[in-house]
Amino acid sequence: MPADMPNNHKDSFQNLAIYAFTGTSSTGFYLTNTLQSGLYSYSEMFSNLNDWNNTPIDNNKKFIKLDQSFSTQIQQTPEIFNGQNIYSLKEKMKLSTDPLLSCVPDKISLELTHEGSIFYTLIKNDIKIYFQHFLIDEFDDSDEAIVSVFKGDNNLLNYGGSLHQSINQLAIVLSQNSIMLHQFA
Repeated sequence: MPADMPNNHKDSFQNLAIYAFTGTSSTGFYLTNTLQSGLYSYSEMFSNLNDWNNTPIDNNKKFIKLDQSFSTQIQQTPEIFNGQNIYSLKEKMKLSTDPLLSCVPDKISLELTHEGSIFYTLIKNDIKIYFQHFLIDEFDDSDEAIVSVFKGDNNLLNYGGSLHQSINQLAIVLSQNSIMLHQFA
């Protein structure tokens, strides 16, 4: 943590709300929940997080791998989404992938099912998340999802509903386990 940060903002430093990186430099910006801003190096920003294996760049790599896997599976099984626009399907995939990646999972994979859905498996610390996103053939926020969360052998959540509701329920359960899931509009 930066030594020059005022004491009343040190706790807020962990509530990192926004970070951005410019070019290939290691300079980052942060805004705390009190809207105080400062300029710190990348290492200072993430020194408290103790998770160098899961930086924002690693999440981009995970997204690229998921996107490539999705594209490959669509090509290998065209009968699943027969006649649907590939671009629309990829955009819908992002609606579930973006929030799931925001919890910075240790591992994540996806598989297309013959039911016309994407089945994600995530591991974050000792929590396993199974998330199935059904890709409805309309782009009107009518997609549905089923989510199950386990911590060891304990079932923390079984929920089915709209994609948005399922992500909300997942965010609630993860927050109870000190894991943040960001929801995107």
